[in-house]
Amino acid sequence: ADKTSKQAAARKFGVDAKRLRVWCSQREELVALKKNGKSKKKRLTGAGRKTLDPDMEEALFSWIIELRGRNLRVSRSMIRVKARELSAVVGFKASRGWLFRFMKRNGLSLRRKTTVCQKTPADCIPKIISFI
Repeated sequence: ADKTSKQAAARKFGVDAKRLRVWCSQREELVALKKNGKSKKKRLTGAGRKTLDPDMEEALFSWIIELRGRNLRVSRSMIRVKARELSAVVGFKASRGWLFRFMKRNGLSLRRKTTVCQKTPADCIPKIISFI
């Protein structure tokens, strides 16, 4: 893009001209990432769409951690209801898609706790001997 126009380079490589201009403005950051071997990242830090209500998401995450800390059950529907209560955004719906992305952003998963574990081999030896 330096030797020709950005429009011509965009046409040649089949990329949007706006994207090429953005890449050119981020050139130093992209080159530094390539040199450090961190070029496998899909986006630069801070890129992407920002959340509508970061304070609500922070409070909601704290609420979930608090409930889990007290060994209380947290369901998806409970999270959605609490999100609607905490949100300052008018018309916020806390859809299933929003919930999925919220959980992914914060590294949350809802799995059932189990108390049954596999038996160690030492526990199985008497059973094996009695079977034989």
